[in-house]
Amino acid sequence: MSRWITALCFYLLGLCPFGTCLTPCAAQRVGNHFARLPSLQSVAKDAVQADGSDSISFAAGAVQLKAPDGWWVQELPRRREVRLVLSPEEFGKRIPRDAIWLCYHVVGPSRMTREAELQGMLPGRLRLSTDATATASAPTVFQFGPWLAVAQEFVSSQSQADDVPIKGRHVLVRTDWGIFELHASAPVNRFETRTAAWTQVWKSIQLEAPANFSPYETTAVLEASAILGSWKSYRSRMRLRHDGTISIVPDSVNLLTTAGSPDVLEGTFESRGDLLFVTWRDGSRLNFRWRSRGSDLFLTDHEGQISQLKRLLE
Repeated sequence: MSRWITALCFYLLGLCPFGTCLTPCAAQRVGNHFARLPSLQSVAKDAVQADGSDSISFAAGAVQLKAPDGWWVQELPRRREVRLVLSPEEFGKRIPRDAIWLCYHVVGPSRMTREAELQGMLPGRLRLSTDATATASAPTVFQFGPWLAVAQEFVSSQSQADDVPIKGRHVLVRTDWGIFELHASAPVNRFETRTAAWTQVWKSIQLEAPANFSPYETTAVLEASAILGSWKSYRSRMRLRHDGTISIVPDSVNLLTTAGSPDVLEGTFESRGDLLFVTWRDGSRLNFRWRSRGSDLFLTDHEGQISQLKRLLE
């Protein structure tokens, strides 16, 4: 396999081959492993302006909703997750402070009660979604249809630069297929007017079972059936399909506007036990040893470098 293709593949999956990094790296501990996190500038995606009558499908059909008329909508990758962002103002590669964003986390059964699971997850997710000055109200537990949900209101305790404080709500909903997350925020001087739009979006949301993967699998991929589907690394999405094809799509590629982009790595794979044997379109080859744990996938290369990916609904 060519050195360049190997380097590009490892970079997209979060690995630094050959003992050197492609960009300056910092190591973050992930369980008993270290995921290398290079600083990467994402390419802004094109937002789409919504018609209020349009229904939006997200996370393999697990989420259906309607955006307020005239709001801008787009998916933005954030590390090992993908967020659907809605905002009254056009935006680029960063989530605006005046916006709603949604995310769906694939989570298996838990030994905890659903309330305990949500209460345990909420503080950490809120910290990741707000600044260090934010304070939050006591959590509120409620039912969203058949599903248990928990919500908090928050406000930043001081302004930053010339900005006014931000106020909003953060919600988690536990379904049979995972945890649905909604974050809504706006400057405090717009909070009261924004709540009407937030309520409109919330009332339109329907949570369903995600679209089933195709039951058809080639013989060559049977031993990897547990990991077929889409996975999110820090810089890309990896797709392992039932027909034995594989693709790695960088976060910088918007497939809606750049179909057939040369930046997308494509090939085929075969599975033997816990090994994936990948052959790229140019004929070069790469092997991975895989291990899954819940919604996490760990890929180990020939030098022992480990990349962690999260299950993604598409």
